[in-house]
Amino acid sequence: CGVSGQRILEPPQELWRAGARELAHGVVERLSVARQALAEVGQFLVEIESRGPMELFGHGSTAGWFAETARISPNEARDTVARALALNESRNLDGTPAPAFAPIAGAAAAEGDLGHQQLDPILAVLKKIPDDASADDRTGAEQILVTLARHAGPQEISNVGAELLAHLDPDGNE
Repeated sequence: CGVSGQRILEPPQELWRAGARELAHGVVERLSVARQALAEVGQFLVEIESRGPMELFGHGSTAGWFAETARISPNEARDTVARALALNESRNLDGTPAPAFAPIAGAAAAEGDLGHQQLDPILAVLKKIPDDASADDRTGAEQILVTLARHAGPQEISNVGAELLAHLDPDGNE
């Protein structure tokens, strides 16, 4: 889990002089950097989880420790840790690697392309894929959703996800 291509951005100066293109570029660039940083926070949280928060910090859970450290709600911390564990490879207790649940989405997050607003609906869809679906179907669905999410919002991701699920499980849950 190395640090991805770090970009140091000049602080905005005299924004009132900037044109529409410069303003838009500034927003997009900084959003990407913020998303990369949050993906890296997730990588740290996965490492803390794999070593054990009690061992490292005397805390019962990674989410509980993170809530205190980041000064956020327990629910937000729990969601952040669960998302990080789904997106990143981790280690089992015996030290063997545990693959990420959604490695394509994790890579897009690390590149700064996706934030939690896109990642959460992707993960929600992937978790509903039937257990009997093939690995290729699962990977294909993830790739479709990640490609879409680079240019779409949460509702569109959920809508396409519902179509994918209907295709993968035509009989539904009944």
